[in-house]
Amino acid sequence: MHELSLAEAMIEQLADIARDQGFARIESIRVEIGAMSGVEREPFAFAFPIVAEGTLAEGAALEFVEVAVCVSCHTCGAKTFPEVPMILCGACHSGDVSVCAGGEFRILSMEVC
Repeated sequence: MHELSLAEAMIEQLADIARDQGFARIESIRVEIGAMSGVEREPFAFAFPIVAEGTLAEGAALEFVEVAVCVSCHTCGAKTFPEVPMILCGACHSGDVSVCAGGEFRILSMEVC
């Protein structure tokens, strides 16, 4: 379950930033998770309060922004949003595509006090 280590690393990073800026508490955190990021929302949400305990993020709200998979087709040029795991162009059904969104896992923001 790599979500536990991801949550722990995120909290450590944000707590360091908050502490360096003179804040006493992290109120909320917004995280962007792409459908192809390899990060599962539910296990991450489960791990978050466990690793946040005793840190500046204890009790913080966790908000997810989910990003759908977007592909750019090299055959027809269309940008479409295919169903995972079939990563084909939604317009011409070609498999000659590049993923242009959906692999993200990043911190968007945090609210502090």
